[in-house]
Amino acid sequence: MRADAMEWLPLRWENFAWCFAHHGNAARAAREAGYSPRSAAQVGCEMLGRPQVVVRCFWYVAFLRRNGQPPAPEVVRRLGDIGRARRL
Repeated sequence: MRADAMEWLPLRWENFAWCFAHHGNAARAAREAGYSPRSAAQVGCEMLGRPQVVVRCFWYVAFLRRNGQPPAPEVVRRLGDIGRARRL
């Protein structure tokens, strides 16, 4: 596999990563990705426990930066905390 090739993820996971990269709120990102509002907080926590999703969040933050849209400080802080905790 090429170094720049991205792993395929289910659409909801992709949508979660995209939304989380924009605002850094896991429960909100889960709702926006199509998960039930009743379970959004739990799903958001589970999503951030999946290394593939966290890596995709980092990728989307880099994509936004390259396109002139700096990420919110909350997003950078949360992803940094997750990356350090999981040693990604």
